[in-house]
Amino acid sequence: MRNLVVVLGDQLNQDSAAFDGFDKSQDAVWMAEVEEEATHVWCHKLRIAFFFSAMRHFRDQLLEKGISVDYHQMTRYPAEDSGRSLAEVLRNSVNRMRPEKLVVVMPGDCRVLKSLQQQEEALRIELDVRPDN
Repeated sequence: MRNLVVVLGDQLNQDSAAFDGFDKSQDAVWMAEVEEEATHVWCHKLRIAFFFSAMRHFRDQLLEKGISVDYHQMTRYPAEDSGRSLAEVLRNSVNRMRPEKLVVVMPGDCRVLKSLQQQEEALRIELDVRPDN
């Protein structure tokens, strides 16, 4: 796999810079619902449900276009969950999928950017952070 495009819950846009040069025969999209992102600041449960629903709808739109999507869906059964943090779930996926590069649009939260940069170092994988257009 060439590129694994990381799409965050507030970046659900097929015109995003993350998709510049996207080739569905060589690239895939990665999305994850994780406890850390749903709980690091308090927000109403309906807001969380709305975000997850929007993410799932976006995933389905990509799949309908024949785009490969690796989607981590949070479950209520912790034993079945593959990670509670974005970094942990991404690390598991990268180790399994072995992409050459991660592509992401600049996150709106510097905490998320720092986490992605730490994964770049830990996994020895190139991280292409693109400006949000």
